[in-house]
Amino acid sequence: MTPQNRVELVDKVIRGYLLGLSTLTALMFFFVFTINWEDWFWGIKLDGLPAGIYLLVKGLIALFLVMLMIKYREKIELLTVLAILYFGYLLAPTTLYLSSPVFDMPRYLAQLTVVLVVPGILLVAHWILHHNKKTATQ
Repeated sequence: MTPQNRVELVDKVIRGYLLGLSTLTALMFFFVFTINWEDWFWGIKLDGLPAGIYLLVKGLIALFLVMLMIKYREKIELLTVLAILYFGYLLAPTTLYLSSPVFDMPRYLAQLTVVLVVPGILLVAHWILHHNKKTATQ
């Protein structure tokens, strides 16, 4: 497998992973928006209109990421960083506030952490392979 093929494979894996994850996240927030207007904002429980707006905004941001990934396929590095920031924002309040003894949740949420770790690993692999491809062509 040539370095060019490896870079393309890693880019396809990153794009597919983030596209699927962002689509599912948008669908999840739109589903909750449709069914029940309740959400948490940094440890504060939201009900009614504020929760609905917050859920809608989180879903629209995920949908916007999906649209960017479809339209700008060549900007995979920037889109991966944006996705990591978005999912990091979603993970931070859960880790900081909802892991208290009141909520009886574990401090470490593996499912949410994987959402950040996998794109990070793939992004590092992309940078390494892209750097190797540049040095191989020179």
